[in-house]
Amino acid sequence: MGVFNKSFDGYGVTVKNDIVYGSINGFYFNAVRIPAMREVRIMINYKSDDPEITPKIEQVFNNLKAQNPKLISITFGTYHLLITQGEQSAKKTAQLTELTVMQMTQFLAVRGCVTCCASCGEPQASFFNINGGVSCVCESCAQKVVGQFEQTRAATRQMKSKVVPGAVGAFLGALVGMVLWIVIYRLGYIAGIAGAVGIICSMKAYEKFGGWLDVKGIVISSVFSLVLIYIAHNIAITMIIVNEFEKYSIDYDFFDVYKNLPEFLELLEVKSQYWSDLIIGYVLTVIVGASYVIAAVRGAIGSYNMKRM
Repeated sequence: MGVFNKSFDGYGVTVKNDIVYGSINGFYFNAVRIPAMREVRIMINYKSDDPEITPKIEQVFNNLKAQNPKLISITFGTYHLLITQGEQSAKKTAQLTELTVMQMTQFLAVRGCVTCCASCGEPQASFFNINGGVSCVCESCAQKVVGQFEQTRAATRQMKSKVVPGAVGAFLGALVGMVLWIVIYRLGYIAGIAGAVGIICSMKAYEKFGGWLDVKGIVISSVFSLVLIYIAHNIAITMIIVNEFEKYSIDYDFFDVYKNLPEFLELLEVKSQYWSDLIIGYVLTVIVGASYVIAAVRGAIGSYNMKRM
């Protein structure tokens, strides 16, 4: 259940889990919860003929903030204001968002402000979901945004990476995840986070060395990372086996154990645990790293998502 699902009752606005948008006191507004930042961002569209309106709005916000310390900041665009609010419990977060929107729009109405497109000030506007965010703009501005996205996509698809230096960078970046996997596994944990770190570092290094992270760079980075996870797992298991034998004064060479690891897994009856930990590690790697990989692919092909709400 989203943070706003039980708030803004009776106002005729639209609530969709962590997003609420519509018109209150005659002003277009939207509020979006940003889980990664543990904050809510409130945007209200307005315009005014009063050249001194900005400091007056700031004063109202500061008065409200003095009573509600979770309010963080207010910034201004030409035709909108943006308030950042810290997160607390779902109920208190929603209540503060509702209070803030009500008081700010009431003040704007009293001061003779009117609502408008957030970009150009035209009186009529619609709400759009733009790459997961919310914006209330007029049809003309919406078409301009689409045009800008299309230009960016066309330019992005023309960009090519240098595969050989990029692959070298991807390999070096994946080594970070490999080392981290070994360290964490030796501490007794399945290191899914290490796999995700390896993929991210590999992609970053590919971009650094190859000049651009395109789709083939993403594929190369992911393959290197997944292969090195397998090698890291084998190294970690080998180290554990060698250490266990040393406890009984049995001296085995590390490389001999690594080379004959399947036989040692059978001998020690830990083959099922070996595969179980590796599979769980891969699954956790995919879960943690998937969103980053998807975002990277979208960036590489210039993908965008814009739809009317």
